[in-house]
Parts: sequence; C-alpha cells; structure tokens
Amino acid sequence: APYRIEWLEQPVLPRDFEAFARIHATSPIRIGADESLTDPALRERILEQQAASVVVLKPMMLGGIRPALEFGRRAIDRGMTAVVTTTFDSSAGTAMALHLAAALGDVARGTDVAHGLSTGEHLAGDIVARTLTPVDGRLALPSSPGLGIEVNADALDAVATASWSDWVRA
Repeated sequence: APYRIEWLEQPVLPRDFEAFARIHATSPIRIGADESLTDPALRERILEQQAASVVVLKPMMLGGIRPALEFGRRAIDRGMTAVVTTTFDSSAGTAMALHLAAALGDVARGTDVAHGLSTGEHLAGDIVARTLTPVDGRLALPSSPGLGIEVNADALDAVATASWSDWVRA
C-alpha cells in the first residue's frame, strides 16, 4: 500500500474462494479476480459476495463478448472495476475486446486503470492486413461498422485447417 499499487491480480489459486475473499476483505490494496472468473459458479460467487474490487474480463475465456459484457455490467453495478484484457488473441480477438471495453464505457474502469489489449504483437503472425497494436497506449475504435479489421486471405489460408473461402461465400 505505501507504494500506491493500483491493484493485485489473482493473488491465490483460482479455485480457492475462501482465501481470495479473505485477502480481499483485509487488504489495503484492491484485489482483482482473473482466472477465478473462468468457472461460471465461482464467477457468480465472486459477484454475489463482492469478493473482488476488480474483475478482469477476457472475452475468449468467458464465452464471448455477450457473456463478458453482461457480467461486466453486473460487476460495475456492484461497485467493481471491470478491466478488459486479451489472451494472446489475434487482432480479431483484440478487436472484440476493444469493442467490449468501449461498450462498458469509462465507468468500467472506476479509476484510471488501463485495459490490456496489446497481446497481438506477441504472436508470430496474424490473420489481418494490419495487426492491431496500441499507439501511445491507445487503440482507436473503427469509424465504420464491424470489428474494424481487414482479414488477410493469404495469412488465413496459411493457418486454416479447411477451405474457409468456400464457407464465406456460402
């Protein structure tokens, strides 16, 4: 606390709810739930008992953008901070997470905590024409409808396990 740490993420094993809740109740530093949220029952327990100050929303781990948005809104309604992050996603996953962060709005952060949307640059390749990477710590929302990414057909062909172009035309 004397070092003004913003929050501590997942300080105990994901399934150890009792230890997690105890640390949250006694710590002068805000405690964030991350891996604990992948278990739907535990996620609900953390929400119902307000056993965290921060919830880390990874859409790919929570069943997609809609379940993550719904859970994030419920957490915010209970006074928790919602932070959106990626899970070493391609730019498609990063774009989805960016839209989730935007949909939750400024209230999602509660304080000036940054969302974690810069994992795409850690992949060997991407399936888009231009990898989404933050500039000066920010990602811009697209001005047109959709996710705001352009799929690179050659890159997708290189990683696809079946002919995706026939499926797209169907």
